[in-house]
Amino acid sequence: MCCEIKINGKTAYTITLSEPESEFVLPENPGITFKFKNNAAAFLHSGCPDKICVKTGYIKYPGQSAVCLPNRVSIHITGEHGFDAFIN
Repeated sequence: MCCEIKINGKTAYTITLSEPESEFVLPENPGITFKFKNNAAAFLHSGCPDKICVKTGYIKYPGQSAVCLPNRVSIHITGEHGFDAFIN
């Protein structure tokens, strides 16, 4: 599985989640830091006022995403075992 980091809706970086625990500082905005561990990804720090992106916590399933709207940055988990909808 991979994690795509998107800036303004365009994929800027792709991180393989099978790598050991690591952090990534976004070069375009050093106030944003991501953490990758246990095949999951999360916003660790962000310069936005409400920190909803940080409060989202770790995402690990294909199709999940976390978004920092003020900074126009998002992370998305990609892989082969995603889902499109829930049927109730």
